Amino acid sequence: MWEQRYKVIKAANFIINNAARTPGVSEEEKKRAIAQAHYWRAYSYFYLVTTWGAVPVMLEEQIDFNTPLSSVEQVYELILSDLKTAETGCPALYTQEPYARNGMNIAVSEGAVKATLAYVYMCMAGWPLNKGAEYYTLAAQKAEEVIDASEKGTYYYKLLDQYKKVYSWAVNEYNPELLLGIYYNRDRTPR
Repeated sequence: MWEQRYKVIKAANFIINNAARTPGVSEEEKKRAIAQAHYWRAYSYFYLVTTWGAVPVMLEEQIDFNTPLSSVEQVYELILSDLKTAETGCPALYTQEPYARNGMNIAVSEGAVKATLAYVYMCMAGWPLNKGAEYYTLAAQKAEEVIDASEKGTYYYKLLDQYKKVYSWAVNEYNPELLLGIYYNRDRTPR
């Protein structure tokens, strides 16, 4: 998993560092691509830091095997910075492919970023950073933003009426609990 996360980081760094120069693409598309890349880099570093602790942080496309380890605190600072960039650059809802399918976001959306931020804050509150109550409060606030926006209809998220439906094929492609869908078969058509 170490290698896979760094492949994602390398790709994200390429997008972050180069997408603004892409010709023939709207500024909105560039902003979304960069925001999503920040999310995936944060997600990858979050996986790495929660699994291994201090890890090398790379912000360029090249992987430097001599990069020293960054402290856990420094890695979390990058994660938060990336997620905050993603939060402002990702829309609440995508309406067309390749970003949405069956009315569900399959690209990183604002709600997915906020939910991830809530989780990151929860982890920062405890070991090894032990940031405490302030970070539990930040986690609760981000989670509440997702819940409130869902209740107002900004996000489509809602709990299914029966737990067994969460993994049911009947709602697999239309699951309203889905924060971020990753389709492993891009050509699959709905039943």
